[in-house]
Amino acid sequence: MPDGYDKDRKDFKSNARGRIFENGSYQYFRDREHGYVQQSRKYVVEGVGKITFDKLSDDRGEVSSIEEKSGRMEGDKDKKQLEVVRALIERGEIHHHLLRTVEGEYIAKDVQELIDGLKRDFKDEFTHQVISREDAHAIWALGLQREPGQQIELPGVREKAREQKERQRQAPAVSLVKKRESPAVSLVRTEEQKRDRSRRSEDARQRKERERATQLREAQTKLSRDVDAQTRRLAEAREQGRSISALDLKKSHESIAKQLDAVRAMEDAQARTMLEKAGIPAAHIHAIEPSLKQSREDQRQTMIRDIDAIGAAAQDAAKAQQRREEIERQREQVRDRVERSPLPREVAQILELGRPQPGETPRPAPGHEVSQARLHYDIAKERQREQERQRQRGLGREPEGSA
Repeated sequence: MPDGYDKDRKDFKSNARGRIFENGSYQYFRDREHGYVQQSRKYVVEGVGKITFDKLSDDRGEVSSIEEKSGRMEGDKDKKQLEVVRALIERGEIHHHLLRTVEGEYIAKDVQELIDGLKRDFKDEFTHQVISREDAHAIWALGLQREPGQQIELPGVREKAREQKERQRQAPAVSLVKKRESPAVSLVRTEEQKRDRSRRSEDARQRKERERATQLREAQTKLSRDVDAQTRRLAEAREQGRSISALDLKKSHESIAKQLDAVRAMEDAQARTMLEKAGIPAAHIHAIEPSLKQSREDQRQTMIRDIDAIGAAAQDAAKAQQRREEIERQREQVRDRVERSPLPREVAQILELGRPQPGETPRPAPGHEVSQARLHYDIAKERQREQERQRQRGLGREPEGSA
């Protein structure tokens, strides 16, 4: 059933309706005091469309716009304007856009979808303000007074404008967005807010899933790259006959093993999430997870072999390092025995040569044969005795013990 707002607009054409409503809201919402001017410049987005906003504010490069629809929203023009608004926000040319519509006026489904998309994607840059029909009636009266020959004041309009002005003075920041609403509109807004929260929650969940998937791909790529690099490094060292530090190999293997554990954990979490989204019961998920894990391990058998080879190389290098240290310790013991021996240094060294040398395979037992070291020792001792006998003869006496 037509109400006062419908009757207000009945005898006016479309262009006049828009102009009167725009002029009335300019005064009703105190747009000028908030920095907005009418008759703004035209914006053109190539391949999308163009728009000239009803009101525009430019605060040191921070551009805000207002577009008002006093009646229905349908057709290509309204859709194109919303598409241009989206493009301008995305490009950063518009920092905030306020769309004002009147409660109960028809909005086509495809237009509403564009509005919902802007509210969802640009919650800080886009606001849809629904004006109650009572307020729209007052706005129309204010706008009509600016029309030539239309100095008309509807009952209560001046008082309502005065009340609105006081509300604007007390809360100017809120007045542009929030207006008094009927219970029905309030209920609709509440439902919209619930849907918005639900969409935001779903968007956040999907965004987090995309982030986790990206992290998993990056971790898998890094693991593969590090394993390949270390495998090439080992191969080159073998070809060139050089060794790699045992500590270096140990650190590399530990780092790669940690990366592999992290990748496995992320893969498990991703697989579990996908199964839960598919509606599979928890008991079934628990039952099939082992086979899924094994399938993933089968697909990276070559990588696992390379990682095991790096670990084995690290162990071999550690054993070789221990062996070198043990040989050096044994050689130090040999040097110490030579220094502490009561025998002449040359003799002590010859005796040590008869022992298994550090780092050498022990020699077989000589049996009844005299070792080379023992032979050298006997020769040296016999030479000393012969020298002593000659000295004694020179003194004219036989050495003791000779017959």
